Amino acid sequence: MREILFRGKRVDNGTWAYGDLLHCDDEMEIDSESLGENGGYIIPETVGQYTGLKDRNGTRIFEGDILEGDLEDNLDPGAKWRSVVVWGKFGWNCKGGHVSLPIDEFDIKEGEVIGNIHDNPELMEVER
Repeated sequence: MREILFRGKRVDNGTWAYGDLLHCDDEMEIDSESLGENGGYIIPETVGQYTGLKDRNGTRIFEGDILEGDLEDNLDPGAKWRSVVVWGKFGWNCKGGHVSLPIDEFDIKEGEVIGNIHDNPELMEVER
């Protein structure tokens, strides 16, 4: 069975909370035994769902994570690709620049989570 898991940044201390997502009126909460009796209220914009996939290092891939990997480009050795994990029309996608493609076996085998758009937005800035 697929693991259903969410994460979000806690309102009280800015740390990541992992567990079940609860909607309480206008607030969102992550419910997890590790957070104690009252769980943790979270910043709604930071909520991301676990994709059910892991990167090449075994790290869980969540919506909003930034993946990076080596391009197999003979003209530019050492070139890298970088993309954000998003939910798309047909499932989980990697979005880099203006292109959004389904996550495939290559992304998982060759890519690794290097951050996320909430803690590291600068990782997705385009170099000029």
